[in-house]
Parts: sequence; structure tokens; C-alpha cells
Amino acid sequence: MKAGRFEAAVLTLFLLSGAYQLFIPPLIGIADNGDFERMRIPNGLMRIPDETTDQRFDFFHSKFAIVPKKDYGIYYFHSSTHLFVSAARWLNEHFIDRGIFDVRMLGAIYLACYLLGIYLLLRASCEWQFKWRCLFAVSLLVLFTDVAYSAYFNSFYSEPTALIALPLIVGSSVLLIYRRKAAPVWLTLYFIAATIMVTAKPMYVPYAAIFVPFGIYLARLGAFRFRYVLAGVLSCGLLALGIWYQSFTPEWLRMKASYIAIFGTLLQDSQNPAVDAAAMNLKPEWIRYIGSTPYDTDSPVVVDPAFVQDFSRRVQTMTIPKFLVTHPAELYKVAADIAPQMVITEPDYAGYYEQSSGKPALSKPAAIWSSVRAHLFPAKLWLLILYFASGAAALVAAFRRNISELGRALLLLYTLLVAFAAITYAVPLFVMASIDTRYSAPFVQAFDFSLILAAGMVLWKLGFIIQPASLPNE
Repeated sequence: MKAGRFEAAVLTLFLLSGAYQLFIPPLIGIADNGDFERMRIPNGLMRIPDETTDQRFDFFHSKFAIVPKKDYGIYYFHSSTHLFVSAARWLNEHFIDRGIFDVRMLGAIYLACYLLGIYLLLRASCEWQFKWRCLFAVSLLVLFTDVAYSAYFNSFYSEPTALIALPLIVGSSVLLIYRRKAAPVWLTLYFIAATIMVTAKPMYVPYAAIFVPFGIYLARLGAFRFRYVLAGVLSCGLLALGIWYQSFTPEWLRMKASYIAIFGTLLQDSQNPAVDAAAMNLKPEWIRYIGSTPYDTDSPVVVDPAFVQDFSRRVQTMTIPKFLVTHPAELYKVAADIAPQMVITEPDYAGYYEQSSGKPALSKPAAIWSSVRAHLFPAKLWLLILYFASGAAALVAAFRRNISELGRALLLLYTLLVAFAAITYAVPLFVMASIDTRYSAPFVQAFDFSLILAAGMVLWKLGFIIQPASLPNE
């Protein structure tokens, strides 16, 4: 097939799938769990008819009123997600309607970025035999047109920002590995996508620790002058933005996460709540809050400012991690409880259809690949440990003396994906001692990429997939 036509054909199939899911009634999206206002309000997007209307949980809503931004200050911390929401509002005002915002405009922007990541992956495979390109394209279509991914695009969560950034990161990486033309462009795109990812929400900031060293390694493959200077500057920028962004994390967010972990999980499941409360520097009388949430109308977080101040002073960033590390049995229990939820890609608390569709509250579309994945890889704790161990093994294998540069690059990319998944699993574990199933979306996307990469490396070692032109130092 002529160069470019193959990519166009595959992208057309992706576009048709995404358009059917996101733009054609009955529309598919994800209902608000109360977090949408963090992105809506700073961008002047309000519920219809007004903010007192409860639009949470049961149904997805696609229309919002456009109001002047100046009437609403920065309600939430800075986030790269605002870039997409703000762009969607601007396009909506200039090309659709100045008074009513249609969330499908936001979905269209996310879908376009998503398709760009898929395009980069397809371009990287252009030197393969046609049959293997077809197999690769089919794998991408089966795994990454799953509605569990695309439904996020019609939402104000930050997860879709991560879901479009990771394909860009992987796509630019593979282009640097397989096709070194325009290497400065792909290296720059890698760091831009990594920055968008890291600054999407506070729990993503630790990703910088793996994106920076891998980005510097990718510069080695670029084979252009000043590649290390460019990688160094971009790495410093990524780290600086990550640190800056973390400093804007509101105290109330950390405090509520700690409250959920302590009173909703750790003390609720404790054999001796009084002893464990003391170990976390809590007041003895606070055990009466076990089982409550910071969002309850009678929660001390809501009704008692003195409690909030005292709790924030007593419970620091390292309080919960320290407790879990020093209580191995509790750590194991929490880790085992969270593990199966990593492959639950459709939150049980959220509806995926509009009420006008006639479907019952909390209805969800069939996510075929998600269901298959959950059966093949049920995410038991031992399976997660095995998966994480495979990343460590790949890292060790990448530094063997007799390995080719291509083999090293692919192994390190696999290590990056597994490390990404491990961080996605570990951060909620040590911050909330639990997980919102919404957080699993980036985890399963990284897992899907690593699954395809692992299969590709096997085929390459068996001699089926053509090796590209020699890489540096081969």
C-alpha cells in the first residue's frame, strides 16, 4: 500500500469509531461525581438551568451554559486540562453557540490529539512487512477504540488528558527508536506530552521521575547535534514545572484524601482503632468519625473549622505512607484490595448515557476489550507483582553488554510503561489507602501498550518484524 494510505485508512476507522461513540446520539460520556466544577467553573461553564441543579452520578450531561469567566475566580489548582477545556470553549463560542457549550467540542479536541498519538505509532511501523503492520493496526483498533477510553473524552475529568498524552509519549518514543528523521521534533513532542501529563493533576507529578531519564536516553537515539543540550533543557523544564505545579496543590485536597484514607479505610478495617489512631497522631475522640467521609453534610470537615486545622497539622504528607510501611499486614490488605480495581475501567457510580436516551440511571455501554482484559488479567495482587517484576527484569536485561541498541530501546520503553503503571497503582495506595476506579484508566492504557510491545518484541526476536536502519552505537 502506498505510503500514507495505510495510516489514513486505519485512522479513518479510529475516527469512525470515536465519532459513533462520542458525537452520534445516544451520546456516550461519563457522569459527574462532583469533580467537574474544578474544570468547569474556572472556564465559565455552568450547569443548566443553574448551579443548584444536581447533575451528578446517574446520567451524563452534554450541555452547559457559557458565562463570563471573570465572574468566577480560579476555583481549582492549575492543570493542563484547562488548556483543552479553554480551547473547547473558544471553538464552541466561535463556531457553534455563544450561549450553550456542547461537551462534544471538548471530546473532538481530545479525539484529535488521541488520533495524533495513534498516527505516530503507525508511522513508526512503516518499515515492517505489510502483514505485520496490519496485525499491529488491528491490535491498536481492538484495544484503543474501547469505549472505556473514549467515554472520558466527553467529560471534565483530568483522566482524558492522561489518556491522550500517553499515546503521544509512546508514539514519539517509537518514532525516535524506529525512524530517526525529524528527531528533534519527536524529542520535543515527547517532553511536551510528558509535561501535559505531569501537570494534569497532582497525583501525576511522580511520573516526571521516569519521563526525564527516559527522555535523556531517547536523545541518544536522535543522532543530531546538541541533542543532549535539548534533552537537558527540556528535562529541566519538565522538572521545574512539576515542582511548581505540585506547590499549587490545595491543602484541602490533601486533607480530604487523608481523611478518606484514615476514616474510610485504615481505621474502619482496623482490629484496634484506638491504637492505630494513636500511631497516626490522631486524637482519641476522633475514632467516632470512622466510616464517615469529608463530603457528608455532618462531617467535621464541613461543620468544624477547628477540626480541619488540627487534622491538617497532625496528619502530614508522610503520615499514611509511614503507617502502612510500619504495619505490613495492613499494607498487604490495602494493596490486595486495590489490585482488582485496577482493571475496572467503568466506575460503578457513574452513568454513561444522557437521561434523554431513555436508558436507566447508571447505564453503561459494553466495553468489550475491557471485559476481555479483566478475564485474562484479573489483576490479583500476585499478578500485579509479576507484571511489575517484568519491568524490573526488562530494565536489567536492557543493560546487558551484548544487546543491540534496538533491543535496549524497546526494553527500556517497556520498563517505562510498567513503571508508569506501578506509579499509578502506588500513589492512591499510599495517599488514600484506596482507589477511585476512575484512576485506573491510565493504568490499563499503559498495560495495553506494554502488552502490544511485549508481543512485538517476541515477534522481532523470532525474526518476523524487520529491524530498521542501524541505531547509534550498533
